[in-house]
Amino acid sequence: MEEFHGFNVGLFINKSSRTPAPNLFSFVISDNLYSPFPVLNLHFPDNSGLFLELGNFTQGVPLNIKFGVDTLSKMLDVEFKSSCRDTSEPTAGTPGLNGNLQIKGLHESYFTNRESPHTALKEITVSDAIKKLFPSESKLKVEATKGKIESYAFDDPYQFTRDVLLPQATNGKIRPYVFFRNLLDELHFESISLLEDSSPSEKLLFGDIDNDDAYNTLNSFLPYNESLDKALINFNATSKIFKNDLTFEVENKSVATDAKNKIPVVVDTRIHNDRYFHRQFNPKVEYDQLNNAFYADTMRAGFFVDKVLCTLPLHPNLVAGKTVEVAVSVLDSEGKSELSETFSDKWLIEQSYHSWDGIIKQGQTQLILCRSSMKPRRDSILMDKAFSD
Repeated sequence: MEEFHGFNVGLFINKSSRTPAPNLFSFVISDNLYSPFPVLNLHFPDNSGLFLELGNFTQGVPLNIKFGVDTLSKMLDVEFKSSCRDTSEPTAGTPGLNGNLQIKGLHESYFTNRESPHTALKEITVSDAIKKLFPSESKLKVEATKGKIESYAFDDPYQFTRDVLLPQATNGKIRPYVFFRNLLDELHFESISLLEDSSPSEKLLFGDIDNDDAYNTLNSFLPYNESLDKALINFNATSKIFKNDLTFEVENKSVATDAKNKIPVVVDTRIHNDRYFHRQFNPKVEYDQLNNAFYADTMRAGFFVDKVLCTLPLHPNLVAGKTVEVAVSVLDSEGKSELSETFSDKWLIEQSYHSWDGIIKQGQTQLILCRSSMKPRRDSILMDKAFSD
C-alpha cells in the first residue's frame, strides 16, 4: 500500500504484495441495505495491453482494495473478485488488445460459502435459521425474531434467506428486516427499527457551522428521490396520514409512532406504500402472510421516502447500516444562520460510496441517508395535535 497525497491507496491484484501506482487507476467501492454483496467498479488504463495479456482481470481474480486517510488511521480493507471486464475504448493510435479497462468486482463472499445447505428448519425462529445457515460468518449480526417457522433450506443460502426467510421476519412490529453486508464485512439480518435506533457513529455538519474537523463537514446535502434518479430541490410533503385502522385522514391528526414526538414521513406519490407505518404487530394475524404482503409493497421502492444525497471527504467508517447525527445550517427570515429543524436529525446510511480518482488524486465519500420518520417543526400544528391521544 502507498501513501499518496495524504491517502493510503492500494490495489492488490491476484494476491500480489505490490500495488500499481495510485495515480494509474480509479475506483468506487459501495454497499447498501439491500444486498449482501458490496461491489467494486474499477477503471484501469491498460495502454500497453500487458495486464490483459497476463490475465490480471479475468473472472474470479482476487482484487484487494485498501483505502483510507493517513492522518486518521481509518482504513477500508475489502476483498473482491473480478466478475466482468470491458474495454471502453482502445488506446489512441495503438490498435490491439489494450485500452481503458472497466472492471466490475463482487465481494469475495459471493464466491464462497455458497454450498447448498439442504437443511431442515423445524420449529425454529427466522433468526436461529440465519445463524444455522451462516455459521462461519465472524461478523454476523442477527436480531431476534418472533414466531416459529418450518421449512427446508436448499439451493443458494443467500437466495433462500432473501426469498424465504426475509419476508417472514418480525420482531413483533410491522417493520421490515433487511439482509445486507457492508464494507466492514459485517453481515446483518436486522430490522429497520433496530438500525434506526442505533447510536450515531459520527456527527456530520453542513452549512454555516463553526467546525475544525474537515472530515466531518459535508460538501453537499440535497434531498434525493430515487425514483427520479436525481437530487431534488425540495420535498412535496402532504398532510395525509393514516390511523391505526388504516383509514385515510386529510387533517393533521394524531398518529401512533414508535419514536417519541416523531411522525411518519409520507409523500403523495408513495402513500399506498406506507399504510403500515409504525403499527403494532397483531399476534392474531398470520405473520408470514402479513409480512409477505408488506415486504413486497414497501421495501426498497417505498419504505424510506425521505432521503438525502450528501458528499464529504473520505470517511472510511461510514458504511451502510450505521446512523449519523446531522446538523444542517439554514438562514432564517432575517438572514441569520440557524439549525434546520427539518433536516437536523439522526439519519440512517442506506448506501455508501467510497471513491478514489487517480487522475485528480482525490478520495471522497458519498452517502445516501434515509429516515422513516421526522420531528415536526416547533411552529407546526402537528406539535399540538399529533401526539395528543
